[in-house]
Formats: sequence, C-alpha cells, structure tokens
Amino acid sequence: MKNRITTSVLLALLMIALTPSMSFAQRDRGPNPEKLRERISDLRKVKLLDVLDLQGEQVEKFFAVYNSFENKIESAKEAVDRSSRDLQKAIGNDASDAELQRLTKDLRDKIRGIEQLIEDRFDESRKVLTTQQYAQYVVFEARFREELQQMILDRMKRMRDR
Repeated sequence: MKNRITTSVLLALLMIALTPSMSFAQRDRGPNPEKLRERISDLRKVKLLDVLDLQGEQVEKFFAVYNSFENKIESAKEAVDRSSRDLQKAIGNDASDAELQRLTKDLRDKIRGIEQLIEDRFDESRKVLTTQQYAQYVVFEARFREELQQMILDRMKRMRDR
C-alpha cells in the first residue's frame, strides 16, 4: 500500500513536471526529441513500479536488467533509423537493384536485432519477477504505447478546450 502511494505521488509529480515544460517547448521551438524520449522513459518506469508492485532488492534487480536492455534497444533503434535513411536515399537516387537489396537486407537484419533484444529483455526480466509480476509486465509492454497515445490525445483535447 505504501509503495502504491509513493508511486502515485511520483507519477503525479512527473506529470506536473512534464506539463509546463512540454507546452513551453512546443510553443517556443517544438519539442526536443531527446527530452521527450527521456520523459517517456521516466513515465514508463514510474508506471512499471506501480503495475509490478516491486519490493526491496527486486526493484534494483529488475531495473538493472530493464535499463541495460533499454540502452541496447535505443542504440539498435538509432541504427535502424540510419539504415532506413540510407535506404530511402538510395531509392531516391535510383540505386541499382543489388544496392537496394543489400540495404533492404541490412535494415531488416537491424529490425530483427531489435526484436531479439526485446525477447531477451523479456527472458531476463522473468528471472527477477514472480509469475504474476511477469504476466503483468508482458501486458504492460503490450499496452503502454496505446495508453501513452491516449494520454497525449486527452491532454491535447484538454488544452484545446481551454
């Protein structure tokens, strides 16, 4: 119970902290993608704490695994972005079929690499979570993006209605 109250307070503080800075950034020069990514990551972690009800050492063990894989996944996503831009540029430059095939294979390999890292994160997370927590974690990962999009849409609607 105490953990849930603490998590709720942290979530509320995070949302309060996000609101003014995000709206200012959008009005001034647009959102800073790096800061936005960081804030989403922080929100994800706070929500994970709440959903999984992690206790004591379990918090450290879980987030050691989770953060390690998040860093690897982020690096892999950046590599996918670079490969995607390279392929798009080659398409625009009427590259040869052989070059397009090579670049396409490279991009698909990098996408598979991300998928493997996500699978590895699930496998390693299972080792530090109870069966119930692991099931909740899998559901959380499957639904977080959808919930985040809904939160953003709700926030935009509230701002528009002012």
